Amino acid sequence: MGSGACFCLDCQASNGGAPAYAAVHQKSDFLLEKGEPKVYWSQSETGNRIGRAFCADCGASIYGINESRPDYLPITASALDDNSDFKVMALSWVSTAKPWHTLDSNIPAFEKNIPSE
Repeated sequence: MGSGACFCLDCQASNGGAPAYAAVHQKSDFLLEKGEPKVYWSQSETGNRIGRAFCADCGASIYGINESRPDYLPITASALDDNSDFKVMALSWVSTAKPWHTLDSNIPAFEKNIPSE
């Protein structure tokens, strides 16, 4: 579907200051092999509820939930079985990227959310 790096303040906070790297997949294509993640909920700038699912045992980020787009899951790059070929296709929320973040000028960048198709 697509992949990207999100520099919103919530993603930076949950990633120790780094952006969140994720690949968006159809929810029906995702299989969580074991355990039940915990979810931290917040509200987006547009009022949508956003969830961040993480491992209840180790705290590792697994996927995001956007209640306005329930059929899609942004799965974090670190949660993929093999992320060696992960490639960032777009940058979102560059308006809140820190001066020390490196933004690749060859990757499409958006001040806020990546537009939906």
